[in-house]
Amino acid sequence: MIERYLEIIQKLEPAFIEAGKIAVKMQQNISPKKKKDTGIHDVDVVTEADFAVQEAVLSAISKTELTQCRLIAEEKTDLVDKFNPEGEFLLTVDPIDGTLRYAAREPIYSLIVSIQKDG
Repeated sequence: MIERYLEIIQKLEPAFIEAGKIAVKMQQNISPKKKKDTGIHDVDVVTEADFAVQEAVLSAISKTELTQCRLIAEEKTDLVDKFNPEGEFLLTVDPIDGTLRYAAREPIYSLIVSIQKDG
């Protein structure tokens, strides 16, 4: 099954590239907001782009069998609830890893999508 899921993720690469383009376009006018108060400045930041990119990624993923996976997504967005909380595989999405650098308009950030099996 993991091979099938990896194949799906590979086929979704164009959608992930489009989501990245959303991040690039939004970066010019972005303003960071505080989302948590962990005391770690780098992880307490969120932008509108985090939500937009995550929804673009989850929109593409939600049209596939990957909805059978459990999901850990960086942000709480509408499509998060479409995934199986009891799934055998774990799908993770970080729409903009490096939000603080992203918000500072630095080109050092990434979109992370991963899948793994328990254990």
